Order: sequence, then structure tokens, then C-alpha cells
Amino acid sequence: MHADNELMGKPPRKLRERLAELREERGWSQAELGRLAGLSSTTVSRIESGDRVDTRWDTIVKLASALGVEPEDLTGEQRPAPRVVRPPVGDGSDADVAAGRITGPELLHLYIGSTWWREDRPTHEEIEWLSGLADVLWTGRPPTAATAHALIMQRRAGSI
Repeated sequence: MHADNELMGKPPRKLRERLAELREERGWSQAELGRLAGLSSTTVSRIESGDRVDTRWDTIVKLASALGVEPEDLTGEQRPAPRVVRPPVGDGSDADVAAGRITGPELLHLYIGSTWWREDRPTHEEIEWLSGLADVLWTGRPPTAATAHALIMQRRAGSI
């Protein structure tokens, strides 16, 4: 049936069903969930009914945050782990130092639900900003929730 949903241009059944199920468990209307997620009730209604075709990741993150769950609990997808690459030997760098890149949505995934997430209480604008980041390059230790926290704090301080 999932393939049929894709052919008809509807969001996967998992997202539609889980969103409605979690909303109803809390006794919320679509308008209430929309308000808490910073979205319109029309957006929530269109996702639940299958009328909304390509639901953006940042919309899923907002809905999950409002519902107090991980985005994967709505989608059934596992977000990819950050990619780790080694610098080429002979370029003057230490070949034992890991380096790589992580996308904004991947970094946001690490941040959501963390202690930093709960302490920082990021705004919807900050969530959108973080998820909209292009590749974040890193060397040394891979990024963690603390990396996202540091970026949010720098943004709040006007450094970014």
C-alpha cells in the first residue's frame, strides 16, 4: 500500500497515521497542533488527509517537537549518520584526524531531544535556520548536540 501512496502523490501512510494518532491521543484538534507547531491547521489537515505531497523535513521536525516525539516516530525513517571521511595522506594533515561534513537536518537530528534542546528551547526560526544550513565541515570529533547548541548560542549572540 505504501507504493500506492507514492504513486498517488500522497505522503507515506506512516506519517499520516502517526500524526493523527499522536494528536488524538493528546486530545488536540488539528488547529491546536498547528498552533503549537507554528503551522496552520490547514497544513496539519492536508498532511493527515494525504493531500500534502512533499512534507518538508523542517515541518516534520516542528510537528514532532510539538508532540514531544522524535521525527522518526512520525516518519518511520532513520536519518543518516554524519559522514566521516579521512583527509588524503600526504596533504600535510594528520591522517588520524577524522574530518567530514554534516548537513543542517542531520545536525538538527542530533540536537532534537537532547539536554541542550530542552535547555535552549529553540524558536521555530532557530530550528529553520539550523535545518537550512548547508554542509557544516568539521575536523577532530564528529558533531554532537553540543555543536548545535554552540551554533544556536552564537546566533543568539549575533556572532553568526
